[in-house]
Amino acid sequence: MIIERIIETFKDNINWYRINERMNNKVLSINFSEKPNFDKLLEIIKEEYNRYEIIISKIAHGEIFDSGLKSFEILDGYFIECYNFDKEETCFIRLYKIKDSKRNKIFYNLYVDIVNESAWW
Repeated sequence: MIIERIIETFKDNINWYRINERMNNKVLSINFSEKPNFDKLLEIIKEEYNRYEIIISKIAHGEIFDSGLKSFEILDGYFIECYNFDKEETCFIRLYKIKDSKRNKIFYNLYVDIVNESAWW
């Protein structure tokens, strides 16, 4: 599965990660110690979903709001949608370069949401 492959591939570059599960759905959150290799990530995604549909969007800038307050800036990143028609599975992958203005820090986070049996199908 894609979550396990991502963790294994980037294990030497991970500060922390968390997997949440509810019913058939999983969410992976990773904080990296340095910029992850996007080409390696893309290789994993294509191996998992190439028979199906993959949409890759490049993000130039964005903002993250929590409870109505701006928490972080997205300086760079990708939003990737993957659709497995056979399994009726949707996978959303977000890789962000984030700036925390309060702490004057920049970090990289990856989020993978795997949604099974969604209303999309």
